Amino acid sequence: MTPRIFDADLSGLTTALDPTQMAPKLGQLLATDSGTDPSAWRVVGVELLKHKPGRRCALAYTVDGPGGRRQLFAKTFKNDRGATILVNMSSFHTAISGTSLLVPQPLGYFPEIKMLVTEFIDGRSLATALYDGRSQEPARRMAAAAAIFHACGVACARKWNPKKEIRNTKEWITGLSGRSNGPTPRARSLLDALETAATEMPQDIGLSIHRDFYPEQIRDAFGVTALLDLDDTRAGDPAIDIANFLAHLTLREIQFPEAAHGCEIARSAFVDEYELRKHSEEPGQVPFAARVRFYHATSLLRLSGVYGARERWAALVPEKLLDACEGVVTEVVS
Repeated sequence: MTPRIFDADLSGLTTALDPTQMAPKLGQLLATDSGTDPSAWRVVGVELLKHKPGRRCALAYTVDGPGGRRQLFAKTFKNDRGATILVNMSSFHTAISGTSLLVPQPLGYFPEIKMLVTEFIDGRSLATALYDGRSQEPARRMAAAAAIFHACGVACARKWNPKKEIRNTKEWITGLSGRSNGPTPRARSLLDALETAATEMPQDIGLSIHRDFYPEQIRDAFGVTALLDLDDTRAGDPAIDIANFLAHLTLREIQFPEAAHGCEIARSAFVDEYELRKHSEEPGQVPFAARVRFYHATSLLRLSGVYGARERWAALVPEKLLDACEGVVTEVVS
């Protein structure tokens, strides 16, 4: 059954959920990609994967046509950011060898419904194996994925730096994002300390960063590691991705205590593997480990705001994230 959702802020969603209207659009993309007749493709299934009301909606399409059945992944947005994501994804897909790290191939953008369409990456989440804690391999594969992505040489037009990191964190904990319940005195105090520390961090590192790197973004695509969701890619400091990954391990330990053992194994394996693979540091630069600590603290603080606005987790998660943040901030400012 085709899902039915109305979202006044996602003007293209009604069309996106209609197989009849989507068939000629997707057929045209597939015809360009495969040299087939656009009218030979029809949509036989639409699955709603994730809906963030007023912001975006992720969908999976099953289409039938010449050569058999295919799946496509799509996101429809509130604004035209999908057009920028298309350009960035194309650059990464070209720059990164699919045998070392699989990045979804972007297929097209429909401006009239604000929809980005990419190939669908099948496989299994590496996060599940990581949380099981049976092996270091998932964490090491994730670290390798981060290192390959950071070294790919794509020059993103949009940049990220410590000032933007602090501003984004502030928006999340103060309610300026519109998705938070506002700051606590404790969170405000931590933000003040990190705002001071930000002035000591390098502002102009410009390597490719994912900026939303955490275990659930990485899949095992039948033996090849795949990195998903390139919506927030920027030019910036790779320490951001490493720190965000570590902060999410802490988050998962809090949410799901049964995952604590796997997260502990993953933490050291991930850092060790990335250290073996990362770029050499420039003389005089703030050491990588110090930059990771700074961004680790900002990530924990930001996540406290994110989960403070989620009813299921608001009573438990934010305070424990602030506990963890305080410990890291002590190292940052010492």
